Amino acid sequence: MGRRVTGRRAVTPRAQGPRPAAAGRGRAPGLLLALAPALLAGPGCAFLGAPPPRPADPEPATPYEGPIEAECLAVEFDARSDEIGEAKVRAQDGVRFRYGTARAAVDALVERGPRVVFLLAHGWQNDPSSGRAFSASLIRGVRARAGAEAERAGFLAVHWDSQRPLFHESAVNAELIGRDRVRPLLADLRARLAARVVLVGHSLGGRLALAALDGGDGQTTPLAHGAVLLQAAADEGALLPDERPGALGRFPRAAARCGLIASVCSTRDDVLLHAYANAMFSPALGREGALRAPGERFATIPGEGAAVDEAALAAARASDAARSAAGGRFVNVDATAVVAGHSEVMVPLVFDLIWRVGGD
Repeated sequence: MGRRVTGRRAVTPRAQGPRPAAAGRGRAPGLLLALAPALLAGPGCAFLGAPPPRPADPEPATPYEGPIEAECLAVEFDARSDEIGEAKVRAQDGVRFRYGTARAAVDALVERGPRVVFLLAHGWQNDPSSGRAFSASLIRGVRARAGAEAERAGFLAVHWDSQRPLFHESAVNAELIGRDRVRPLLADLRARLAARVVLVGHSLGGRLALAALDGGDGQTTPLAHGAVLLQAAADEGALLPDERPGALGRFPRAAARCGLIASVCSTRDDVLLHAYANAMFSPALGREGALRAPGERFATIPGEGAAVDEAALAAARASDAARSAAGGRFVNVDATAVVAGHSEVMVPLVFDLIWRVGGD
């Protein structure tokens, strides 16, 4: 799931329909909801042929003329999960994006030598412009939270073709890009750069981040310092042990390859409540985590106000409940008080959590 941005306004898609009583039930409504975008979009379903041509990314009709507050390196992937690698520069909402290959991005980060690198991934139904708008909002927010320390941070955006008419197609593409493209990028960063790397993924971008960490290779070598999942469009049991290597939607080794995974959840996320549960026949990690009592399955802390309670985060991080079955640590942040919907994640609490995960 994700957001479509026009200018500076984000429009959150609203889904209708009953929530299934349990995973595997309500299949007829789920199938209809999952197919609805394809029926509305007309011909071109990838299940019947090759994905449609990638949307063009022309220069905006009115070039951005405002001040540039920050720079972000960016890599793009298409509907077949292939790297695009086109060298170009785009400016949007105060951020200059420098596109190129993943290798070139790592080279640039090695040259700049930041102390912490935030790797950002957007969610479903984002075109090139809205993907940049999402990244720019996060970058500005994290930099504002960092204050005088902002210059020690580097940013790398993963912009991927998530405009598939069927949600399932984008879910699969997110996993393929995470496993086959972003995981090698993380390994390259770890080998060449002495910096803390933090993945930040919204909705299906959270699924992409989990796939990148899990990798499906059975290894437990750390790949990142931390990860922050924002309303993750992944199954509630995605991090639980699974005997099927590489099973779709399962990432049991993700926590073991990351110092801490912090999952921002909100019970006011109606998109995950209805659309995800109906389409995927499972409650969503990015919503149901907030319903877990403290210490039940995963550690949970309240997320209120403009900053995360540092003592509560430290206590949850050290608790047995935070330790996943495969190793590593996972903490839910119940942000119901400040996150009003699926795409309402650009709030001070989220920026504070991202910075804290990168700095701890």
